[in-house]
Amino acid sequence: MYMRSGLFSGFLALVTAVGAAAQTSGGPQYTLQTGTRIVLTDVTVLDAQGNPVHGLKQSDFSIYDDGKPQGVASFEEHMGQSQPILQEASERPGIYSNAAMKHLPAVMNVWLLDTTTISLVEQMFLMHELTDLINALPAEEPVAIYWRAGIAVNLLQNFTSDHGLLLAAIHQAMPRMVNQDAQDTTDIDTLEQMIAALSQLPGRKNMLWFSGGSSAALLHNPDEAPPGLNLRPVYDGMQRDRIAVYPIDVRGLMWENGMTYRQQHLMMQATADATGGQAFYNDSGLVEGVSRFISTDGSYYTVTYRPDDLHNSHKWHKVEVKVAGNYHLSYREGYFDDDANQEPQLYAQAKKPVLADGKPAELPNTQLEPILFEARVIAARELPDDVAAAMREGKDVTRAAGHGRTEYLIRYFVPPSAFQQSVTNGQGQVMVGTAILAVNDFGRPVGHGLQVYKLNFDPKQVATQPNGKLTVDQVIALPHGHNFVYLAVWDTATGRLGTIQLPLTVEKAQKASK
Repeated sequence: MYMRSGLFSGFLALVTAVGAAAQTSGGPQYTLQTGTRIVLTDVTVLDAQGNPVHGLKQSDFSIYDDGKPQGVASFEEHMGQSQPILQEASERPGIYSNAAMKHLPAVMNVWLLDTTTISLVEQMFLMHELTDLINALPAEEPVAIYWRAGIAVNLLQNFTSDHGLLLAAIHQAMPRMVNQDAQDTTDIDTLEQMIAALSQLPGRKNMLWFSGGSSAALLHNPDEAPPGLNLRPVYDGMQRDRIAVYPIDVRGLMWENGMTYRQQHLMMQATADATGGQAFYNDSGLVEGVSRFISTDGSYYTVTYRPDDLHNSHKWHKVEVKVAGNYHLSYREGYFDDDANQEPQLYAQAKKPVLADGKPAELPNTQLEPILFEARVIAARELPDDVAAAMREGKDVTRAAGHGRTEYLIRYFVPPSAFQQSVTNGQGQVMVGTAILAVNDFGRPVGHGLQVYKLNFDPKQVATQPNGKLTVDQVIALPHGHNFVYLAVWDTATGRLGTIQLPLTVEKAQKASK
């Protein structure tokens, strides 16, 4: 199996280092972890016609863990309320932000266009189908689109309900010739990268995976994996981040329904079953099936229980959920007994310093919340004089100089309140880490940088201007053409992290636009 470069793997490790949030209903909420071991299961219940079933009670559900009946610790029905419209964080040219993290929908639909397995003819058909699908989306239905054309998964379009932006992302991805590097990667690589990309998003995520068939992914029983293949991190990540996978075979109705196709469909079904999703294959009604799912994607039940035999043994536990009646159930088939099973405790949205009984309120630990920041991308001809001078002298510069490249300044705007602060002789200080990774369409790294800064500030000024920002500059040279840039900012003292992903078309310096 092809091993991704150390640069890309290292960046993914940095992104996934942030503690992920377990969630409850009523919109995404960031959470902290306590010591109680608990299993959370999202259950989709459909009737014989494929419609979601509403109004079930806790007593209608029976849960078995390795065959042992379990008592339900909590139960909640999600009714599929309409999603909010996500506002763009900034309309200023060259300014990017992750502030949309504050306005995420209750259930997030993520589309992955895996063109590594889709032929040119099939891509043309898929473009037509997805165009119809986007045009049929409800006006307030936000979608994020990721694209895998080589060894890496890249974000084409962050969550938006703007049909024009979604269509532009589809047309950017297809049609493309299949890249040969893609033959060296597997579906496990893809799932690992999607876990990293979605790890900071709270709430349930539905990952609609458009492909031309599976190359081997998850199993009904991961203990049956071939020797040397450790699937536990993938299962843990999917469970911890509540990612349900919906594999979709874009080839539609298969006339040559041979053994290869049947094996691929069985693997797609196994991946869906393992994550609580649903597989779509051997069906000519791609738009109809996916549209039906999207219209009901917010209708499900969340059930939790506390097994009495969890000992952090890494043992695989099989989960079975039963509901009286002729229903079709989708839920996560099992979990590993490890640290991925911790009880979520909801962060308070309205923070009060004193409770009604006069006792001080316990403030939530915000270290698991992502750092919200902005970044300005400035092309070479716009560089400030002091930065240009530093570049000429080789001072404090992170770059990958070479022929056919344009240098960019990444100016980060970070809130000091998000970092652990120290004050000495009236001078405040925070330690800020920044990282850049740029890859091309096929996932090949084309530039990177990693720096740590010691920033000083005036505590009195921060107290009077709590929304003020500190600035950090980082310079990188990028090749001409289309790139995907990943930015990360973190507190070196606590590990708290924020990330931004953005597409960037790099022109020659004299033609670069603001």
